[in-house]
Amino acid sequence: MSARNVVVWCAAMGFAAVLLGGCGEGEGTLASKIGSPCAVQFRRGDALGAASSLPVPPTTSAMNGAEVCVVGTLTRVTHDWILVTSTDNAMVREYHIPTQAILLVEFQKRVEPSSPPKQQEPTRPPQQAPASAK
Repeated sequence: MSARNVVVWCAAMGFAAVLLGGCGEGEGTLASKIGSPCAVQFRRGDALGAASSLPVPPTTSAMNGAEVCVVGTLTRVTHDWILVTSTDNAMVREYHIPTQAILLVEFQKRVEPSSPPKQQEPTRPPQQAPASAK
């Protein structure tokens, strides 16, 4: 294993440790997101076969025609893996994803546009009665 691969592997393990933040099931930052829709991006390393010498955006969904992410609902979190479920055409799919294979987990939150502040009608000074002719 080259020095670069060792550094990448250590960084990924550190990321997974910080991401999960604990040893037991249900601990860490991801546990607070259980039940939320998410997209899990896989590491682009040799195991996935998507390594590239070109820069690749971390949130791209496909590389060279291959999917590099899973979209669904975060269902369960442990130290070693996460469970993402997806329903498509009345079929439920469960993806058990090892934390070592995760590049990032993306959550999107819909932001409701705030209603614009009500504009007040400009106040007009009272009009004076026309001067009567004498």
